[in-house]
Amino acid sequence: MHKKLMRITLALATVLALTACSSKHQDPELNTNAQNHENASEQNDPSNKQNNPLTDQEDQAAKVIAEYNALLQSNGKLSEAISYLQEHIHEVAKEQATQMLLSLENAQIQAAPALEERYYAEDILQELADKGAYTRSIEDIISHLPDGKLKDLLSETQDNGYFLYSVEGMFFPVIDYETYTPYEDEINEDIAAYFKLKAKDTQAPALRDAAIAVSLEELLNRALDAEDFMTNYPSSPRSKEMKVLFQQYKGAIFFGSDNSQLFDYSTHIMNDEAQKTYNAYVGKTEASQSQLLRELKQYMDAAAKDGYKDSDTLKQMREKFLEIEPE
Repeated sequence: MHKKLMRITLALATVLALTACSSKHQDPELNTNAQNHENASEQNDPSNKQNNPLTDQEDQAAKVIAEYNALLQSNGKLSEAISYLQEHIHEVAKEQATQMLLSLENAQIQAAPALEERYYAEDILQELADKGAYTRSIEDIISHLPDGKLKDLLSETQDNGYFLYSVEGMFFPVIDYETYTPYEDEINEDIAAYFKLKAKDTQAPALRDAAIAVSLEELLNRALDAEDFMTNYPSSPRSKEMKVLFQQYKGAIFFGSDNSQLFDYSTHIMNDEAQKTYNAYVGKTEASQSQLLRELKQYMDAAAKDGYKDSDTLKQMREKFLEIEPE
């Protein structure tokens, strides 16, 4: 009995010894798996910037935005901000790029009155007139000018993102929206559409010197583009600006203008171009999808009944469509 008890005790001691040894020398594969798990945790930790390239990109984008805004908010550094945007806009996300361009437009709108004021000086106006600036591009004028006050003013105008616009003997700096269009693939589609239409309207204004300066077909196309914008992007940060532009187009369509009358002064008959163009547009199969064209169809149907002669009925329709309070 005593010998049996000793054998059991010895066996237990052996098991305990083996267990202790096992705890000191774990399976190397288990150790490797544990280390791998620890490394994976470190890589997935967002605070670990060394292994998180996305954070580096975000940091760089934030730096770009901060430096760009600082330039925009500094007097006299608009041209530097434009150069900085051109160089770094590819380093930010689409939403940030969109805001960069909108901020630039805001800065240009704000800076335009002071720049415009400098063109009112008699010597500037006279020299521009002498150089035939009414029909020449700003680049062409600059290239043929000697160093001096006018050349400096024109160069500053161009570098700050404007071109020169003339009307009735005066000159104005106008935002050159064509410089925005190369970025259309890098910004939100609503703002890309906005800049595209603004580029058309500044390079070839629909209305100029109280006259419709484009064909009625082009006028209708621009109005439909503006209408599509308001339908597709009602919450766009430029929806109000597009509504103003749309109302200008719409007024020209239904009223004409002082120097481009829709109805003849003497006969009060709608001009032939308007009859032909308007009827062609309202006759298109997709015309029912546009509120503008639905209203224009009502207008043309009413006009046709009276031989396209202006009438109180047409006047009331114009006021309704353009939301004008009756006199």
